[in-house]
Amino acid sequence: MVFRRSRQGLALLVVIVLVVCAFAVGLLFAFPSTVPASLGRDPGAVTTFSPNQIDLVDSRESQVTVTMGAGAKITFPRSGTVTSLNCAKGRTMESWQSHVALDGRALLNVATATPLWRDLQEGDSGPDVFALQSELKRLGFSIRVDGVLGQATIRIIRTRLKEIGVAITPGITGIERQNLLWLPTPTVQVSRCLEVLGSTVQQGAAFVELTLPIVSVQAQLPSDLLPGARLLVVGDARFPIDEQGHIVSDAELTKFASTPGYLSTLAQGGESSQGMMGEQNKTEQDKKSGSLKGKLELDTAIKAWVVPPSALGAISGRDACVSAEGKPVSVKIVGSELGKSYVVFSDTSTQPVLLDVKPPKSLKCR
Repeated sequence: MVFRRSRQGLALLVVIVLVVCAFAVGLLFAFPSTVPASLGRDPGAVTTFSPNQIDLVDSRESQVTVTMGAGAKITFPRSGTVTSLNCAKGRTMESWQSHVALDGRALLNVATATPLWRDLQEGDSGPDVFALQSELKRLGFSIRVDGVLGQATIRIIRTRLKEIGVAITPGITGIERQNLLWLPTPTVQVSRCLEVLGSTVQQGAAFVELTLPIVSVQAQLPSDLLPGARLLVVGDARFPIDEQGHIVSDAELTKFASTPGYLSTLAQGGESSQGMMGEQNKTEQDKKSGSLKGKLELDTAIKAWVVPPSALGAISGRDACVSAEGKPVSVKIVGSELGKSYVVFSDTSTQPVLLDVKPPKSLKCR
């Protein structure tokens, strides 16, 4: 009897608990709890920012194509054994220097517009004398350029020969052709050395093959460049280019030919430098081309503003919107990198001080 009453009491207790629980659940659905917006928002969240202004040059990687003229050779003015040699692919040879000696006598490099072809005595005249005097003038010597060989020209040449260790032949009062190695330009670049130390050579034999002055340099232009005059940047050197990407003047082409990046490409002998120096089966009349890497930059930087990509809305090509306290502001995207977007304001007179980090989805500027 007592056991039956205990079971009835336990069942009654379970029923009461279930009823209380059901009542509590009903209250939750009937009166849902609300959290104030001020408590639901992260108090540390940043909702606005002040954009920073920078100078943007729109730097782009570019493949640069270099086209050169036909190859040429420098020849020995006399026969002998090579007893000193300073020659390597990609190296420059300059007028008034020496890179090779025959039978212990150094040869002096001299660049002239007319090749040196004869021994010269005082009073000799002609285009070769005029060219020699012109080169000495270019080198900084105070000399009359009149095409008539005088003592001043002879003295300058003989003094330089002594400086590089060449003994003047007894009884010779003029200029011996055999002591001078003719160059077609004041600076030339070696594409291939044809002789080695200790080899025996004949007069007129080729000493080196040259890469002649560059005919053209053209940078590949991306289709989405910002408008404005551009510079081609190779290493630390900068070159103006035209709308097709060409370096614009012969003086700049000469400057380009001496850049470390270009010379390094020639000297490395890799795929690109092989292209530059041409294939072995090409004739000397064929033009040769190759490539190296450079950068394109605006000649004059533009003022741009740095914004996070999340601040941009209604993007259509380069056109976009940003939000200033919920109000739309029209901008143009001029670049982007590493989580940053660069913009210019369409109306430069109303540039907002503060922008919204994330604009409304309904944001429209037009």
